[in-house]
Parts: sequence; C-alpha cells; structure tokens
Amino acid sequence: METSTVPSLVSGYIPEGETSHGAFRLARDSLSEPILNHSLRVYLIAKGLAEKEGSIWATPAKLPLLFVAAICHDLGASELYDGEQRFEVEGADAA
Repeated sequence: METSTVPSLVSGYIPEGETSHGAFRLARDSLSEPILNHSLRVYLIAKGLAEKEGSIWATPAKLPLLFVAAICHDLGASELYDGEQRFEVEGADAA
C-alpha cells in the first residue's frame, strides 16, 4: 500500500486532507487491524451523532479534528506508544 494515500475502501468515509490522511497512516502503521477498525467505527458513530445533534463537530472545518481524535484515541494500545502510563494517557500523548 502506498504510504501517501488511504485505501479506497475508507477514503470516502474520512475527511479529505493531509491531517486526516496522516492520522490514518499513523493509526494504520501503529495499531492492530481490529483496533484500527474499532477506531474507524468510533469516528463514524461520533460523526453520525454530531450530525444528528447539529453539533459544530459535524462541520467541514471540524470533521478532520473529530477524525484525528477518534482514529488516534487508542494509540496507547500499540507497541509503538506503549509506555509507563495507562494506555489512555499514552494514547492521548501520542495523538
């Protein structure tokens, strides 16, 4: 897989732009497939809820930030970011 793009399977679901694509590549390269898939589902659910509630997080300007938060929220569960603190803290620091 070319590192500069995201798979076409998910490209239609995540926000366009280098911020989102870079966060996806980081998660893809760091997380196991089940955790990566979980993180993608978290984003889709958060986006759906934001849209339903008319939240600012559903706007084009905020969707990339919502995506980064969702896709990176479990980075602490990866070997790359496994540190001395709880995985939630390590993941937040990594993101």
